Amino acid sequence: MKKRNQGALGKTRVLAIFLFGLLTVLAASGQNKPVTVKPDDPLFGTWVNTEYEGAKNYLAVKAVIFPECKEWDYIKMSDTEPLWEGRFTIVEAWIDEEGNHWYKTKGGSDYYPWPSKEPQFKGFGLTRINAAGTIMEGVSRESGYPEEISELAGQYAIYYKQQ
Repeated sequence: MKKRNQGALGKTRVLAIFLFGLLTVLAASGQNKPVTVKPDDPLFGTWVNTEYEGAKNYLAVKAVIFPECKEWDYIKMSDTEPLWEGRFTIVEAWIDEEGNHWYKTKGGSDYYPWPSKEPQFKGFGLTRINAAGTIMEGVSRESGYPEEISELAGQYAIYYKQQ
């Protein structure tokens, strides 16, 4: 059997395969880095929907979202302590051509206060806040990011900014 001399062409192929692998790893690792949004971002604040009073469909009547990516969920407007606490990471954030703010998140939630163990529920979310910063719509589900904001894409919720 005759051994072929790979020479420069062989070395180029090896380098190309290595660079492709490196770029793939770098691209994948970049997708998992949390995105930081400013504390005055419209995501943060108090959001309410009185139609959800009493935790209908497991939805909070009031959600308070903090800049440190923590969320407190209340089942009654009169509650002084949240029932649920969530922690999340913003994986992507962008503003579309209409001025709407979008967020792709992953995280977990459990009964308040946050447990020292793994949270009971983990999931992925897609959230949109209108350009005026007054309406927040979101979809969450247990596996994989929702690709659209709709009731068919997962657990849908809509909230209004409390002033």
